[in-house]
Amino acid sequence: MYDVEIIQKQTKYRRTVDIIAAILKVVIRGRGTKRDIENGANLSFLQVKQYLLLLLNTDMLTKDKEKESIYRITQKAIRFLHLYEQLDTMIQYPRKYYKD
Repeated sequence: MYDVEIIQKQTKYRRTVDIIAAILKVVIRGRGTKRDIENGANLSFLQVKQYLLLLLNTDMLTKDKEKESIYRITQKAIRFLHLYEQLDTMIQYPRKYYKD
């Protein structure tokens, strides 16, 4: 089981949702080993272990049936990424387009 307290302590500079999105983007590009995730999402090995447990337990990742050291993204995770990108776009929308 993943440890929420460890995850919260390790997310001092990035939000948990941003780290999850970074991990899923690495995996969706076809690089789903722990080492690839560690390097691609700029995480420590301990962080990777905790987030992988979280993502496996929430059905956002699965282990490859033939090679268990490879992680695969699920439809739920793809939906998460779409929503994440939409929210990210909304937040970064230039302020000049809003009327105060």
